[in-house]
Amino acid sequence: MRLAVLRVFDKTFVVPRGPVHESFNSLLILAEYVFTRSAVANGILSESLVLSHVLGFAAGTYLITPDLDMADRKAVTPLRFWGPLRALWWPYGRAFKHRRLSHTWLLGPATRLAYLMALAALILALAARLKSPLPGLLFRWVGDHPGLVGAWVFGYFNAQWAHLIVDRVLGKPRGRPRATGSRHARVHPRPRGRA
Repeated sequence: MRLAVLRVFDKTFVVPRGPVHESFNSLLILAEYVFTRSAVANGILSESLVLSHVLGFAAGTYLITPDLDMADRKAVTPLRFWGPLRALWWPYGRAFKHRRLSHTWLLGPATRLAYLMALAALILALAARLKSPLPGLLFRWVGDHPGLVGAWVFGYFNAQWAHLIVDRVLGKPRGRPRATGSRHARVHPRPRGRA
């Protein structure tokens, strides 16, 4: 298992890297699709709702992950899926410190969605300025299919939460915290004897 070292409140943790998150989430996507097939067959769920949720989960696993907060510092796993468009996430990486707000249960995923919507708004504004029918078609489709949009968003949030669960379950304390001068770091008594 590939692991990274993380420091939170002066404690050092070993946490999973991108491939571990992707593998775990991929298993969840597959399990969800297999288990929801019976609900689709019995008419409880529609195929399109399940597919929309799975696509949202996949987007949250491979494209829009909590680790995009490092997009300005190094090549994180989700950036490879963005290809030449990975530069779009550089401002997000500059705005958020790793594993802070971006790794919270509600605000973290919401910040990435808001950032993505702001990018989409810029593109749609440019398209409208160029007299493209794309903005009108997109808004009409979203208005006609709120259930599909909701299922996608729910799938996206589920992927984010799976990422955070893996971080917390597989993240283990490692060694003693280093003294950094903060009050949290002074947990070890000073040795007696000569100073």
